[in-house]
Amino acid sequence: MWAGHYSIRIMIPALVGIIAFTVAGRPGGDNGVLSWIVTVAWLVWFVTVMLDYNYHEARLCERCIAATPLDPQKAVTRWDWVLRLFHSKKILFAVSLGLTVWFFAGPVLAHHHWWGYAISVVAFVLLGVLVTSIHVHRRLYPWCPYCRWGGRGEEEEVVPDPDPAASAS
Repeated sequence: MWAGHYSIRIMIPALVGIIAFTVAGRPGGDNGVLSWIVTVAWLVWFVTVMLDYNYHEARLCERCIAATPLDPQKAVTRWDWVLRLFHSKKILFAVSLGLTVWFFAGPVLAHHHWWGYAISVVAFVLLGVLVTSIHVHRRLYPWCPYCRWGGRGEEEEVVPDPDPAASAS
């Protein structure tokens, strides 16, 4: 799926746009045309990223392989905290649940209060971190130390010594 390869490039302006729209106090109101345009654009981007995530979950395409770093161990060391976050299912579940609840209940609960906008800005930044963790893990998952690649490499495979008598016959 092509959209996932551009998701990080699209995410930065999407985040900046939605945060600026939120900080500006949602000009035009929650039911204004601008509000609907921003919301629909944001949701289309997010659904596209999630569909692409499912497509790339178990395979690397040629573009992904071409985007892998030349020194993967250095990249794994640099992005270790993001890879650890990606594998922390409890944190991902809690943040995803919190974001979902806030995006649906926040406008009703906060109703144009400054603290509601502040929580929305934090929610959008957290969503950006989650999508970044998906993107980074996709690029580095063959070298990810937290993936369970056949027992995580902890157990050394025992290979029996060859029997010289069996090869002589």
